[in-house]
Amino acid sequence: MDVTKIFALLCGFLLIICLTLSITCLVVMRNAVDETSAWQGRAEALVDELGGCVEAMKNIEAEDLPVIAPDEDNNTDTDANVRYCLRLVGDSIGVYDADGYLIKGGSVHASLLPAAERERLTAGIWVKTWKEIEQLLQDFE
Repeated sequence: MDVTKIFALLCGFLLIICLTLSITCLVVMRNAVDETSAWQGRAEALVDELGGCVEAMKNIEAEDLPVIAPDEDNNTDTDANVRYCLRLVGDSIGVYDADGYLIKGGSVHASLLPAAERERLTAGIWVKTWKEIEQLLQDFE
Protein backbone atom coordinates (compact mmCIF):
# COMPACT_ATOMS: atom_id res chain seq x y z
CA MET A 1 0.00 0.00 0.00
CA ASP A 2 1.38 3.30 -0.92
CA VAL A 3 1.27 6.47 1.12
CA THR A 4 -1.57 8.09 -0.86
CA LYS A 5 -3.95 5.20 -0.17
CA ILE A 6 -3.10 5.27 3.54
CA PHE A 7 -3.59 9.04 3.58
CA ALA A 8 -6.94 8.67 1.78
CA LEU A 9 -8.11 6.04 4.30
CA LEU A 10 -7.09 8.25 7.23
CA CYS A 11 -8.93 11.20 5.71
CA GLY A 12 -12.01 9.01 5.19
CA PHE A 13 -11.97 7.83 8.81
CA LEU A 14 -11.44 11.39 10.01
CA LEU A 15 -14.39 12.52 7.89
CA ILE A 16 -16.61 9.77 9.34
CA ILE A 17 -15.61 10.74 12.89
CA CYS A 18 -16.31 14.43 12.21
CA LEU A 19 -19.71 13.61 10.70
CA THR A 20 -20.60 11.43 13.69
CA LEU A 21 -19.62 14.18 16.14
CA SER A 22 -21.53 16.78 14.13
CA ILE A 23 -24.69 14.66 14.11
CA THR A 24 -24.34 14.04 17.86
CA CYS A 25 -23.95 17.77 18.52
CA LEU A 26 -27.00 18.56 16.39
CA VAL A 27 -29.09 15.99 18.28
CA VAL A 28 -27.97 17.43 21.63
CA MET A 29 -28.78 20.97 20.51
CA ARG A 30 -32.20 19.89 19.22
CA ASN A 31 -32.97 18.21 22.57
CA ALA A 32 -31.84 21.34 24.43
CA VAL A 33 -34.12 23.50 22.29
CA ASP A 34 -37.05 21.13 22.91
CA GLU A 35 -36.40 21.16 26.64
CA THR A 36 -36.12 24.94 26.66
CA SER A 37 -39.44 25.18 24.84
CA ALA A 38 -41.03 22.91 27.42
CA TRP A 39 -39.70 25.05 30.27
CA GLN A 40 -40.85 28.18 28.49
CA GLY A 41 -44.34 26.70 28.19
CA ARG A 42 -44.39 25.88 31.90
CA ALA A 43 -43.16 29.38 32.77
CA GLU A 44 -45.83 30.98 30.59
CA ALA A 45 -48.49 28.83 32.26
CA LEU A 46 -47.26 29.94 35.70
CA VAL A 47 -47.26 33.58 34.63
CA ASP A 48 -50.82 33.21 33.34
CA GLU A 49 -51.88 31.56 36.59
CA LEU A 50 -50.21 34.31 38.61
CA GLY A 51 -51.96 36.93 36.47
CA GLY A 52 -55.28 35.22 37.19
CA CYS A 53 -54.54 35.29 40.92
CA VAL A 54 -53.67 38.98 40.77
CA GLU A 55 -56.91 39.73 38.91
CA ALA A 56 -58.86 37.69 41.46
CA MET A 57 -57.23 39.64 44.29
CA LYS A 58 -58.16 42.92 42.62
CA ASN A 59 -61.79 41.80 42.41
CA ILE A 60 -62.11 40.90 46.08
CA GLU A 61 -64.28 43.42 47.85
CA ALA A 62 -63.33 44.58 51.33
CA GLU A 63 -66.58 43.07 52.64
CA ASP A 64 -65.51 39.64 51.39
CA LEU A 65 -62.38 39.51 53.55
CA PRO A 66 -62.76 37.63 56.83
CA VAL A 67 -62.39 39.88 59.83
CA ILE A 68 -62.55 38.89 63.45
CA ALA A 69 -63.23 41.97 65.50
CA PRO A 70 -61.98 41.97 69.07
CA ASP A 71 -64.66 41.43 71.69
CA GLU A 72 -64.92 44.40 74.00
CA ASP A 73 -65.73 42.10 76.95
CA ASN A 74 -62.50 40.17 76.52
CA ASN A 75 -60.30 43.26 76.33
CA THR A 76 -59.16 43.52 79.94
CA ASP A 77 -56.43 46.07 79.22
CA THR A 78 -57.99 49.53 79.14
CA ASP A 79 -54.85 51.25 77.90
CA ALA A 80 -55.43 52.87 74.50
CA ASN A 81 -51.97 51.79 73.33
CA VAL A 82 -52.89 48.10 73.03
CA ARG A 83 -51.92 47.14 69.50
CA TYR A 84 -51.95 43.35 69.12
CA CYS A 85 -54.04 40.41 70.21
CA LEU A 86 -53.14 36.71 70.28
CA ARG A 87 -56.15 34.49 69.59
CA LEU A 88 -56.94 30.98 68.50
CA VAL A 89 -57.46 30.51 64.78
CA GLY A 90 -58.79 26.98 64.55
CA ASP A 91 -56.04 24.95 66.22
CA SER A 92 -53.32 27.58 65.71
CA ILE A 93 -52.45 30.87 67.33
CA GLY A 94 -53.13 33.98 65.28
CA VAL A 95 -51.91 37.54 65.75
CA TYR A 96 -54.48 40.29 65.18
CA ASP A 97 -54.08 44.04 65.13
CA ALA A 98 -56.22 46.35 67.28
CA ASP A 99 -58.84 46.56 64.50
CA GLY A 100 -59.26 42.78 64.41
CA TYR A 101 -57.38 42.07 61.18
CA LEU A 102 -55.33 38.88 61.07
CA ILE A 103 -51.65 39.79 60.71
CA LYS A 104 -49.99 36.43 61.23
CA GLY A 105 -51.50 33.04 61.74
CA GLY A 106 -50.79 29.38 62.05
CA SER A 107 -47.21 29.54 63.29
CA VAL A 108 -47.87 27.80 66.63
CA HIS A 109 -50.31 24.95 67.21
CA ALA A 110 -52.40 25.29 70.36
CA SER A 111 -53.48 21.66 70.71
CA LEU A 112 -50.58 20.82 73.04
CA LEU A 113 -51.08 23.85 75.30
CA PRO A 114 -52.70 23.51 78.73
CA ALA A 115 -56.44 24.19 78.92
CA ALA A 116 -55.90 27.43 80.87
CA GLU A 117 -53.66 28.83 78.14
CA ARG A 118 -56.16 27.83 75.44
CA GLU A 119 -58.90 29.63 77.37
CA ARG A 120 -56.73 32.77 77.60
CA LEU A 121 -56.11 32.55 73.86
CA THR A 122 -59.81 32.08 73.17
CA ALA A 123 -60.53 35.27 75.10
CA GLY A 124 -57.56 37.03 73.52
CA ILE A 125 -54.25 38.12 74.99
CA TRP A 126 -53.67 41.82 74.36
CA VAL A 127 -50.15 43.28 74.18
CA LYS A 128 -48.60 46.59 73.18
CA THR A 129 -45.49 45.64 71.19
CA TRP A 130 -44.46 43.16 68.55
CA LYS A 131 -41.61 42.11 70.83
CA GLU A 132 -44.19 40.93 73.38
CA ILE A 133 -45.93 38.98 70.60
CA GLU A 134 -42.68 37.27 69.65
CA GLN A 135 -41.96 36.46 73.30
CA LEU A 136 -45.43 34.96 73.85
CA LEU A 137 -45.24 32.93 70.65
CA GLN A 138 -41.83 31.65 71.69
CA ASP A 139 -43.21 30.74 75.14
CA PHE A 140 -46.09 28.83 73.54
CA GLU A 141 -43.77 26.80 71.28
